[in-house]
Amino acid sequence: MPMRNAETFLASAINSILNQSEADFTFLVVDDGSSDASLSIAEELADERVKIVQDGRHLGLGARLNWGLDHAETRFVARMDADDMAAPHRLSRQLAFMEDHPEVGICGSWYRIMQAGSPPTNVTLPLDHAPLRAKTLFDSPFAHPTVMFNMQHLDAAGL
Repeated sequence: MPMRNAETFLASAINSILNQSEADFTFLVVDDGSSDASLSIAEELADERVKIVQDGRHLGLGARLNWGLDHAETRFVARMDADDMAAPHRLSRQLAFMEDHPEVGICGSWYRIMQAGSPPTNVTLPLDHAPLRAKTLFDSPFAHPTVMFNMQHLDAAGL
């Protein structure tokens, strides 16, 4: 989970991961040069599953995500953003799917947009390979902070 000046929603985001039904994970929190209380909040909420990495620099989201992948030491990596909340069974469901389907490189999920003053909006995305491929012609078939991917596929592709 990358973070930069995310103090407003950070505690909710971290707690939504720490309270997952799947408890066997390493939660890599990657600071992108925050100047607010984000780092202190992350350190305060951290338990033995949390690894906070930071170098004091602001690199931007893409570069920081790649930097975080360099620090990942697990077969599967689940993305999370510092202003999102994960459903309680997200990790267990995605992990089970990925373990049952080793040929799959990435698994996403549907999601809900929640904004103050508006009712929640459910967003559904394609579930099967052909519709996923078709959607890539115009848009991403994955909501970035909902994905879990298999690092073996990234490594095999030289990424």
